[in-house]
Amino acid sequence: MNVAFVFCGTDKIFSEFAAETFSTFEPNPPLGLAAIGTAALFRSCSVKIYDQTLMRKSNETLVREILSFEPHIIGFSCTSFNLENSIECAVRLKSQSKCLVFAGGIHISLCTLQVLSRRVFDFMMSGEGEEVFSEVLDTLIAGKNISSLEIPGLWHKDTGKNCGTAILKNINQPVIDRGILSLAQYRNKDALLRICHVTHFSAAGDAHTSADFAASPPTSKYTGTETANRSYKK
Repeated sequence: MNVAFVFCGTDKIFSEFAAETFSTFEPNPPLGLAAIGTAALFRSCSVKIYDQTLMRKSNETLVREILSFEPHIIGFSCTSFNLENSIECAVRLKSQSKCLVFAGGIHISLCTLQVLSRRVFDFMMSGEGEEVFSEVLDTLIAGKNISSLEIPGLWHKDTGKNCGTAILKNINQPVIDRGILSLAQYRNKDALLRICHVTHFSAAGDAHTSADFAASPPTSKYTGTETANRSYKK
């Protein structure tokens, strides 16, 4: 199965700003797409990521290159800055192929119903997509229709049913396969090479889980549960 992931460039209304006014305009490795792309690789899929902010190509050219890959499924990572570009490309792709087209990303998670009402994407993923997309792929690979798949975070265009937001059940996800990213072309590629200590806070403000994340297996690990006797208030 061929799986294509797309991160479109900024919409025209934002592209009038200086390229580095906001950090989002500086091409960064699309880690979210790489994460679910890694899940696809684990299922022996052929995976390709198209980052339009890096390619600097028109929507027409981008769509042509994606179709040349002959994908079975295409996923868009949508922010508030590239939503309209993503929708335009998705419409072009759907008019020229029969592949499934879906969307995820921060804007989808925050404005799921608004985007769903435009009836462009076959399905959308709200929240953390690794486990959701894994189930979608397993269903498709088994030759089944995903329309009957009901899991938190998976929204279907035809039903419009509120399926909430997906949260990872298992924090020990596979380490991102950097081979599907054109890292050498990113000025911010070191973002994948640092070790970052991350603490998760509960609604009460208590730090209760802690993890180290990095790009290489020896240092990427879950360090267990910790309780901090501090509360963080504004």
